[in-house]
Formats: sequence, structure tokens, C-alpha cells
Amino acid sequence: MAFGVTKRLVFYCIIATLGSVIYGWEVGMLNIIFSMRSTYGVRFGTFTNNGKGEFVATPSKATRESIITPMFTFGCVFGSILAMSLMDRIGRTKPLALGSFIYTIGSLIQTFSNTIVVFCIGRFIAGIACGVTMVVSPVYIAEITPKNRRGAMGLLFNFNLQAGFFFASIADTLCLKLIKGEAQWRTAVGCQLIPAVLFMTLIWFGPETPRYLLMKNQDEKALDVLAKVREKSKNDQEVIEEYTDMRDKLKAEVTDGVVRWGQLFTNKFYLYRIALCCILQFLHMLVGVNAINYYSSQIYKDYLNIDAAKWGSWLVVINNLFVVVFSIPALKYVEKAGRRKILVLGALVLAICMFLIFLLCLILDKTGHAVFGVLCVICTYIYSVAYGWSWGSTVYVWQSEIFPLRIRSKANAIAMMFQYAGSVLVTGSVSILMKYLKYYTFLIFMAMATIAFIFSLLCIKETKGLSLEDMENLYSIDKKVNPKLRGDQDIKRDIDNAFDIKKC
Repeated sequence: MAFGVTKRLVFYCIIATLGSVIYGWEVGMLNIIFSMRSTYGVRFGTFTNNGKGEFVATPSKATRESIITPMFTFGCVFGSILAMSLMDRIGRTKPLALGSFIYTIGSLIQTFSNTIVVFCIGRFIAGIACGVTMVVSPVYIAEITPKNRRGAMGLLFNFNLQAGFFFASIADTLCLKLIKGEAQWRTAVGCQLIPAVLFMTLIWFGPETPRYLLMKNQDEKALDVLAKVREKSKNDQEVIEEYTDMRDKLKAEVTDGVVRWGQLFTNKFYLYRIALCCILQFLHMLVGVNAINYYSSQIYKDYLNIDAAKWGSWLVVINNLFVVVFSIPALKYVEKAGRRKILVLGALVLAICMFLIFLLCLILDKTGHAVFGVLCVICTYIYSVAYGWSWGSTVYVWQSEIFPLRIRSKANAIAMMFQYAGSVLVTGSVSILMKYLKYYTFLIFMAMATIAFIFSLLCIKETKGLSLEDMENLYSIDKKVNPKLRGDQDIKRDIDNAFDIKKC
């Protein structure tokens, strides 16, 4: 039984992934907005006029940027906590709708702010919204997609995330080049209202997932939604088979209800999976992607001697365009290659790229030959494309698949908190690290990518082709610690061994 990709499935997945568009937009916009020295920089105290018509960095620039940047991520942590309680209570689509509304409020506050405090409050509120949507969206996609297409549809999440980066960079670049005065940065920030309003409008067209409806004993409605997404009659034999298999396994799985917090951290079966995803998400950020996302335009200026005012923003646009374009083939090949192989090879490429970026910056610094600057820019492009192909997409796909329904909302939210913790660590420190360590900072990210390579090689199991209900028997530890997987013969053997006098 192998369903294809239907128009409705793609439409519903695109709606859900608008949550990743707003996340990508919010993260991507600061890269170029930080370059608006005479407007944004003066307003928020990162640049000042030296009296010669030049805008130079203030002594507190690194500190201010280290406050502004992670405020969004702090909000994401709170949003993840909120998502935990919402997903099991009101479903998948309603938290996405709530997130779109909260994000719009945060965007408006940022657009009309006049002080760094108000701007940070707006970013914090926007972060709460994205914390909700980044937890819920991958789960929504995994729960409505057939197992043979789950990887490709999951990559839509990353594709739209990268699209958010691209559209933010091109909108901000146009504002930088075409608009003067306060309207320059306010228009650039206000452009994020475009995806926010679009998301807030379209999310109401998305149905609830069949698996959540089954969990709430709305069996008939679950069958109707499944048939609708598959674009077949609910009497179709394949739909009935998928529904019956899904229903029987889920009913058995959630017999005891949703897992409580105490069970979550005392049951080795749950704890092992949560630990894997938490480490995976933490490394997901420590490989250094946000150093490129937030500070690439400054890297081009400070280490590669590229005129940031003239070329910096356009280089960011080209970088994001390459990532979007080269993410398209990944939609086709993820089901063939599998998740584990992509993570392993991706981490290896990221480590190599970070080392080359460091090496080329070092050679350029010692020789002054511009060709090494060009090669370094190319390496940052390769890094971004490799990240988009691998860790930027596959981490979310693997995480959305690995947890049983009874812990899925709590476990996904906990894992996402570790992504945000890693993001706060990177975004809060990279500006200061680059101030004192300069391009040697890239060696730290190379080391983290190497650790990510070793971890994914040794600890990640392949999930390609398995149904969500069959993930419970993925690791060798599962059968030892999960009673639901132990058959009658296993139990009978344990009882016989327990009363075998010869073994006493």
C-alpha cells in the first residue's frame, strides 16, 4: 500500500510550513538590517556618526547585538512549552492558528518600536509564536502524510524555512538600496507581516490530523479526513486498510492515555528517544548555521575585505537563493537516501566547510590576495546548501517520526527547547567570539560538526519506509524496556525462567 502525493496533501503541508517561513523570515531579516547603519544602527545604538559622514560601530555594538539576537530564541523556548499543553488538548491546527496571530502582534511591535527594549519585546513575542509553530508543523506533516512520502513532505518544512530566509534577504536588500531614513528599517521589519497575514488566513483551510482525531475517539471524522487528504472515497480499499491499521495500532498505543511527566523521565523507552533528539537538536545549532545566517554580511566585511554597503546584502541574497534552488532536488532523493545517511554525510561536509572557511580567512589575512576571499564566499555558499540539504531539514523529519503518539507533543517540545538553547548559545556569543577570536571562531564550529558526524554515525537509526506506529521497535533497547513490544512467548519464557529451580 503506497499512496502518492496528492494536491490536497501538498496544499495542507504548505499551509503548515508557513510556520517555518515566518521563522526563517524573522531569523534572516537581522543579517541585513544590522547593516543599516545610518537608520537601524543609529536608532538602536550599534552605530554612530563620527562627524565625517561615516557611521562607525559603537563600543556596545557587540553587546547590543548579543541582546537583540537571542531574544527571539528565548521566546521560542516559551512557545515550545506552550505547544506541549496545546497539542494534546486542542489538536494541531488550532495551535498553528494561534501562533500566526501571536506572530502578527510581535511583528507590529517590532515595526513601530523606538527603543531597544520595545524591539526586544516584539522579538520575544514573535519567538513565542514560532516556538509553537516549529513544534507543531513537523508533527502535523508527519501525521497526515503516507509513510512512503513522509520524508519528501517533511523537507517542505525546510524548503519553506529557506524560502523565508531568501524572501527576507531580498526584501531587506531592496529596502536598504531604495529607501532612506527611518522608513528604511521599519519597512524591512514590517515586511514580515506579509507571511504572517498569509499564514493567519490559510491555516483555517487545514483539517485536523486523522491520528489526533483517533486519539480523541472521533473515528468517523478521522476516516473522512484521511480519505479527503488521499483524494479517494472513504470506501476505497486502500484508504480503509490504512485507516484500520492506523486505528488499531493507535488505540492499542493510547490505551493508557497520554503519558504523564513522571513517566516520561522514568521510562527508559521514552527517555532514550528524548535524549537522542535533544542531543541532535542541540548539535543542529552548534554546527554554526546561525553564525552564517545572522552575521555573514559582517563576515564578508570584517574578514574578506568586501564592501558591505555595496555587495554584502546581495551576497546574502545569492546565498539564500542557492539554498532554496538546491533544496528542490532533496525533495526527490530523501526517500531514496534515507535520513541517517543524509545526517552523517551532511555533518562531514559541514565540518570540512568550516575548516576551509577558517583556512581561507587565515590565508587572506596573511597574503591579502582577494581570490581567497572569493573562495571563502563560495565555501559559505556550499556550507549553507549542505546544511539545507542535511541537518536543516532531516533533523525535523527524523524527530517528527521517532516518538509514539502518546508522548509526541511533550517529547517534540522538549527536543525543540534544546535547539533553542543551542541557538541562544550561538547567537548570544558569536558576535563576542568573532570580536576576540576573529576567524578562529570557525574552528569551534568545525569541532561541533565533527561531533555531530560521530553522533549521527553511531546513534541515529534509519526510519525510512516505516509507519509512525512501527517506530517503537527501532532500537535494540526498545524490546527490553517497552512492555507493549513483548509478545506472549517472551512473557511465557520469562515466567518459566523465573520458576526454573535449576537456575536458582
